[in-house]
Amino acid sequence: MISLSTKIINNLDGLKDHKAEWLLFLKKCQCKNLFLSYEWIESWWRGYHNGRELSARLLYDNNDLIGIVPLVFYKTTLNLVPVKALGFAANFWGRMELPLIKDPEACADALARSLTGDKSFDVLILGRLGEDDEVSKALVEKLKSRD
Repeated sequence: MISLSTKIINNLDGLKDHKAEWLLFLKKCQCKNLFLSYEWIESWWRGYHNGRELSARLLYDNNDLIGIVPLVFYKTTLNLVPVKALGFAANFWGRMELPLIKDPEACADALARSLTGDKSFDVLILGRLGEDDEVSKALVEKLKSRD
């Protein structure tokens, strides 16, 4: 049985603390998206973090890392209204995937709970999320059902 928990990393030092397990996770994962690599996220953060707050979500089954979702808070406007958004750290540079090793439905549910339980942002922007993979579909359905 899967026992999920979510950890939120909100600074570069916290990210560095998880580098070894992040690298090991990506070796196990079938997702080969450059924009999810530890090296890319760290480099992106060093160059583009101004005005943004890190909010990477790590999903665990007991003590095993089974999912990574690198997110950031940022300020933007929607229809001329200023909002605090939560979105991918990739800055819309590439198609994003949700790399999860076990049980996509349970992981999507845990991630949806983490996102909907976080009241520190106004809008969730998951632009460039893959529309054809089962994890993305499951997350979208879970988020819709929590509305």
